[in-house]
Amino acid sequence: MRNFLAVLLLSCCSFASNGQKWRPGQPPPHKPGTDYPIKIHIYGIHLPPEYYGSEPKRRIVYADATMDSKKIELCFYLEFAKSRTEAVLPGGYRARLLEDSPKTGPYKVLDPLIDRKYELVMPDGHFLTSTVTGVSE
Repeated sequence: MRNFLAVLLLSCCSFASNGQKWRPGQPPPHKPGTDYPIKIHIYGIHLPPEYYGSEPKRRIVYADATMDSKKIELCFYLEFAKSRTEAVLPGGYRARLLEDSPKTGPYKVLDPLIDRKYELVMPDGHFLTSTVTGVSE
């Protein structure tokens, strides 16, 4: 019985050692099975007046961007920790659609781009979620 328990314990330890390791300071691991087929080019950043207020819980950053030759406005909700606005700079980013705009209910909109949620891959490897809040020609 002891031999069986010893072999079982060793086998459990060998499976646990194959787990994915992550160290602080490293970029987060790539999400397997996800593809970022959409190209978004950000060309303008806007900070609302509330951004400069006294200790907000979340910071909001608006970005003017082009996606599939359409001009859109993206809204990023950033956590208060250290202000990640330096990560949202003008340039080209890869993205994927997380959530489509609502089709029914009180939040149904006329333009199908409004209220879509996208996940953008930043240059340092972390992921940032944004919502489309405006569309222009």
